[in-house]
Amino acid sequence: MDRPSNTADDILAAARRFIVAGGYNGFSYADIAEVVGIRKASIHHHFPSKVDLVQTLVRRYLEDAVTGMTELQRNVPEPPELLRTYAGFWAQCIEDASRPFCVCAL
Repeated sequence: MDRPSNTADDILAAARRFIVAGGYNGFSYADIAEVVGIRKASIHHHFPSKVDLVQTLVRRYLEDAVTGMTELQRNVPEPPELLRTYAGFWAQCIEDASRPFCVCAL
């Protein structure tokens, strides 16, 4: 799947932060426009509706998650160590807030 333009990437990054902080109803296109420094119409150019925006965000998140899990399985072939590595990764992320929580679980 082709990746969106840099502006679309910026929009998606802002949307992800808002969703993690306050859920689907916790932001508007006006909020994103202010953070990204563009007009609301520019967001509509890339994502005609909020549903389109969030579907794209979730699709990208899932693609990245599948890629990450595939890489993890390739590098850690033993199931017990795979589980420890996976759990350790998320424990570290929670401890140091190095990665946002799963968007799909919100």
